[in-house]
Amino acid sequence: MRDNTCPECTTSLMVESRTVPFPGLSDVLVEDVSVVVCSSDDCAYHAVRWHRPGALSREIARQIASDPARLTPERLRFLRSTLGFSGKELADYANTTAESISRWERGHRPHPQWIDLLLRSWILQMPDRDADPLDWLPHITGDTPPALTVSAELERPATA
Repeated sequence: MRDNTCPECTTSLMVESRTVPFPGLSDVLVEDVSVVVCSSDDCAYHAVRWHRPGALSREIARQIASDPARLTPERLRFLRSTLGFSGKELADYANTTAESISRWERGHRPHPQWIDLLLRSWILQMPDRDADPLDWLPHITGDTPPALTVSAELERPATA
């Protein structure tokens, strides 16, 4: 049986449904979150109970990736971490430096549009379950690509 007393003042606890900010994203509010609160007016104890936090993070990431507004530094960091990359891993994969990633995520330098598009495209390809990104992201090697053969005979549009 669970202990239903406040760890700070030993008064009884209760569960409320609240709208709370999502950790790490000051501009994202999540509705109908279960929050355990102390029943005493003199105590500020509360604990958020996230239901399926991994699925919730992926859904928030998809909504951010679908929003046409430029990524804020905070959202850039959130998408990177949702993908499971450290700053150095993303830097290695994106052929940049960990210092650049850090500067972009702290807002010390504006990030280039290509990193915005890269993270969004990866998020929108992300599976619905927890998975190592290196298992599902396309792998780029240093190998020479095979030659392409393309026909110059393209269908011409009909003229009126």
